[in-house]
Amino acid sequence: MIHRRFAHIAILVAIVSVLALLGGCSLVATGTVTGTVLDSTALGVPLPGVLVTVVGTSHSATTDSSGDFTVTAPEGTDTLHLTLSGYVFYDIIVDVVAHQTTAASNNIIAYHPLGAGQYRMVLTWGASPSDLDSHLILPSGPEEIMYTHKTANDGSANLDWDVTDSYGPETITITTLHTAGVYSYFAYNFSQSPNMGANSDAVVNVYDSTGLIKTLKITDAPGSSSSSYRYWDVLSIINGSFQ
Repeated sequence: MIHRRFAHIAILVAIVSVLALLGGCSLVATGTVTGTVLDSTALGVPLPGVLVTVVGTSHSATTDSSGDFTVTAPEGTDTLHLTLSGYVFYDIIVDVVAHQTTAASNNIIAYHPLGAGQYRMVLTWGASPSDLDSHLILPSGPEEIMYTHKTANDGSANLDWDVTDSYGPETITITTLHTAGVYSYFAYNFSQSPNMGANSDAVVNVYDSTGLIKTLKITDAPGSSSSSYRYWDVLSIINGSFQ
């Protein structure tokens, strides 16, 4: 009986040891994500010292002097959260393949925080159609902010970044809001095909100095200015009020 009891104890110890070893190891396959972080207001200058964290994991990395980072991430769809004092970032979604290196969007942009009365519209979308464009028609002129005219004549609004290779973000920032007149913000399907319907995953997030104030999804749009969704009329600002 004594020997049998010792044998049982030895088996229990072995099981506990194995469980402890498994608890210290990740059973989830991982891959590697690389990317570069750029400063939106300095003509795309690389930004060092940005902490890149894979949300929901202990994996993180910091950008080097060239703005580059490499971070381990679990297989599947992951979210990268970035932080650096004095800057604002919008999370990056990346699909990670096990045992492979995946390049994150080459448009990871660091923005300066918004001041009172300033607004930023951030357009993101899926893999296809690959090229969606942000457009903002100003009350004055009328004048249109777009990829061929990135800065308003009076400096009151800017297209911060023009993205042509899926996902975004493509952003327009209103630095001085005209409180009289009408702004019209819309997305245009530059790729033309396929259409900019629900499968495009197009989303516009609107931010002010307090953070996120509005989220608009193309799936919630009551319609578009064409049946093929070449245009998505996202929002209007009428006499300083978002509609």
